[in-house]
Amino acid sequence: MNEHIASFRSFVWSYDACCLELVGEFAGTVVSIGEACFRQCSSLKSVILPDGLETLSRVAFYSCTALEEVDLGETVTVLGDKAFNGCGQVTKLTIPATLTTLAAENNGTKTDAFVGISITEVSVTYGGTVEQWKALLETY
Repeated sequence: MNEHIASFRSFVWSYDACCLELVGEFAGTVVSIGEACFRQCSSLKSVILPDGLETLSRVAFYSCTALEEVDLGETVTVLGDKAFNGCGQVTKLTIPATLTTLAAENNGTKTDAFVGISITEVSVTYGGTVEQWKALLETY
């Protein structure tokens, strides 16, 4: 992959059924993933984001219906609204302490980044303190 890439634009791999696993091969080079970049990648099962990534735009992984595991890495600070909307198969979620915005606003409204995921049925690992978690939850 080109070491000079700074972000993935919107809709880069949308509707692509060939992507099975997204593992941080682009560590240190990509700082943002654009809107709907991996939208409806119906075969995507695992997302392990690399260190250096800071922003996941709105609906970045929208309706990735086979997605089971999400690891947001160690540097993500912002999740756009509905970033994982419709990813109802997720059973494991790892959130870093660096995350400060759980549902960035879109046209003046905030929507949970994890709409469609039953958080009570998911194993959530959070890298920060209880106080940081409570503050994060107040962002949406």
